Amino acid sequence: MRRVLALLLLVFGLVNTGAVAQPAEPEIWFDPAPPPLDPLFVPNAPWPNAIAKTQVMMVEPWWINQSSDAEILARLAFINLHHMKTEFNLEPIAWYPGETCGFGEGYDSITDNMNMLQRLKGLNFPVDMMYFDEPVWFGHYQPGQCQYPIPQVATRVAAMLAAVLTVYPNLEFFDVEPMNTLMQNSDWRDSVNGFWLVLAQQSGQKVRGLQVDVNWDDPGSLPELVLLNSMLHEQNMQLGIIYDGSGTDVGTTAWLDHAVMNFETVESYLGILPDQAIFMSWNSYPQQLLPETTPDNMTWLIDRYALKRSRLEVQFVGQGAQGKLTTLRGKPIANATVQARLAGVDFSQPLPVKTIQDVVPATAATVLIGVRVNAECNCAGVNDLLLGTMQYQEIQGGSLSGTASVSNAPQTVNGVIVGAEWVGGTQVTRIIASATQSFVGNLNAFPVTPGATFQFSMPASTIGGEGWYGHALMLWFDQNGVPFASETIIPDPGFRIMSTATTAADGTFTLSNLPRVGPGSAPVSVYYDGGGIYRQAIWTPLH
Repeated sequence: MRRVLALLLLVFGLVNTGAVAQPAEPEIWFDPAPPPLDPLFVPNAPWPNAIAKTQVMMVEPWWINQSSDAEILARLAFINLHHMKTEFNLEPIAWYPGETCGFGEGYDSITDNMNMLQRLKGLNFPVDMMYFDEPVWFGHYQPGQCQYPIPQVATRVAAMLAAVLTVYPNLEFFDVEPMNTLMQNSDWRDSVNGFWLVLAQQSGQKVRGLQVDVNWDDPGSLPELVLLNSMLHEQNMQLGIIYDGSGTDVGTTAWLDHAVMNFETVESYLGILPDQAIFMSWNSYPQQLLPETTPDNMTWLIDRYALKRSRLEVQFVGQGAQGKLTTLRGKPIANATVQARLAGVDFSQPLPVKTIQDVVPATAATVLIGVRVNAECNCAGVNDLLLGTMQYQEIQGGSLSGTASVSNAPQTVNGVIVGAEWVGGTQVTRIIASATQSFVGNLNAFPVTPGATFQFSMPASTIGGEGWYGHALMLWFDQNGVPFASETIIPDPGFRIMSTATTAADGTFTLSNLPRVGPGSAPVSVYYDGGGIYRQAIWTPLH
């Protein structure tokens, strides 16, 4: 979603956000990972602020199976001390011995789930809620799995619930589904609604809401979230969003920055406040939970989300704009810097540089640098991209380096226009592609040092915010020349600051320059970064 600002016009054309009643503040759910988890649950654990904001502690079956009774009771004491509710992640589709499909996520035997739940019950461990692990996707759609008809999926889940409710009779149920892959199916709406309806008929249990696992690298995520938010509220159902990073993020900092950008984009740009804000990770990052004061840890992310919210009210005046910055309760925010922005590159400045830091895989001998546009990214959109010379440099454990660039000699490749553009006094490559055109460039390969820490820098932006639908690619090869792993780097669309202002004591400000329309399809915006005290606020004419 780092390259989806150009979709905002489409998104706000799909929904009237003022017509949807939103919760005052999302409920924060936390599924802690990675292990070890024990340090989280000791007295005076170093995450007091995040503890105070967390309403629901999630419990994974893997943790129950590998924990002693003493460890479970320690977690229970912590939950009780801090007055949290608990949620159990249920593999809900009943699998029966002798069946030839249903092995893996989403499926489990009734016996296995009952053994876990009866163990918890015997320890007086409360369970208030359960979420179903993607029953519509795993049970009906997933290639290579059972692909049961929706009524049969519901029947199997109902059988699981009949057993579960004998142990915990007063539960609230939520459905979790992979939003992007689910919504690629034309009948997804009928499938989820049919599942909820048949399940209610057979079990007597109503699903309270849908919690979505979002592929944040898919530019279609924004309009899909808008559609879901509208549909669920029309049906008086709740929306939960899992706020995480992406498997393509390289390093903890990149993952956490991506997670922050995701919830700020959803809640500031789109104005969607979910009923549940869920913090968890299935990726390699972050690698630590504590302490919350360190911005490389998972509990820090909860604190960052829980900052006080800010609000911008803006109207165009002459060549600029006037407005007011306040808290959600209307308290003025004084002495704050507000920016008027246009999406896309500032031609007077060098290209912004996207930098990652990581470790060379232990079996790597060489790396190939490439560029993909509307290709190998599960994405398609209008691109007007700017790209400088990319650099690889080992900074610890090695000294090798290399560069790669797309030739800026004028050419047309499968309809994609490639040429040169001057930005900040430097000639860079410009790539123009429609949503139906793709560009695949394998640029340069060079040797690397196994185990070395490296930095990879990518100067890149867009014209008018059109892109990035694509990425740079690092493809690792072993000593036999066989590729075995890859990393992707997705740059930001970039922006130009047209004017800045400092808010007065009453929160008011005047921006001297803010065009009504930007150079591309992305809207102009007014931006406040929060100053480390508040959540960021973003205004566009489409709000």
